[in-house]
Amino acid sequence: ELTNKNGSLLHSYKEGESKIDGFLEDYALLTQAYISLYEVCGEELWLQKATRLAQICRDEFKDPNSSLFYFTNNTSETLVAKSIEKEDNVIPSSNAVLATSFFKLGLLNGQPELNTLAEEMLQHMHSDLTRYPEGYTQWGQLLLNLIYPYYEVAVAGKGSGDKVLQMRRNEYYPNILWAFGDKENNVDLLQDRWMDGATYIFVCQNQSCQMPTEDVNEALKLLKFD
Repeated sequence: ELTNKNGSLLHSYKEGESKIDGFLEDYALLTQAYISLYEVCGEELWLQKATRLAQICRDEFKDPNSSLFYFTNNTSETLVAKSIEKEDNVIPSSNAVLATSFFKLGLLNGQPELNTLAEEMLQHMHSDLTRYPEGYTQWGQLLLNLIYPYYEVAVAGKGSGDKVLQMRRNEYYPNILWAFGDKENNVDLLQDRWMDGATYIFVCQNQSCQMPTEDVNEALKLLKFD
């Protein structure tokens, strides 16, 4: 009820009526949710939806004078003062959430320009993050992903979801991006990695992968966090 035919979002729904163009936080948090859902179930549909919302943000919310994004889009009637939300509040900053999603989508989709954009957004926040880190923890999480080892784990083949579950069952990995599928698909990180009769785990950094393995424990040994 809150998605237009062109994929853009509306902000509110009540008694059968949808109204008010979506704000940046609507796009950023839903994009984040779609990426998380893809990492859980491996269904390409959710990654496609996240990619579409991220593109709308780039088309309709970008501040032409900086690397950041306005809270309201550039075409709708201005219902609130035009502003750029940078600091975390009750929920994380919409710009910080969006930057983190750009970072992940760049790796999943093979779009280095999105990784560059995420880094540019973070660089814009350098003085604020240094001055008052407690108010910019979502930005801080992105910074940690950029300066410490960050991995893409791609699993391709029948039963890939089971292998991902085995890897994730007992540990929390804040610095791993997961991609998997039980059938061939168009996710860039999984391209040319499908083989009939085998399910391989690829441990990668910046889309550069080590030799694949079918063994979960061997794959876990390739993840170095210290």
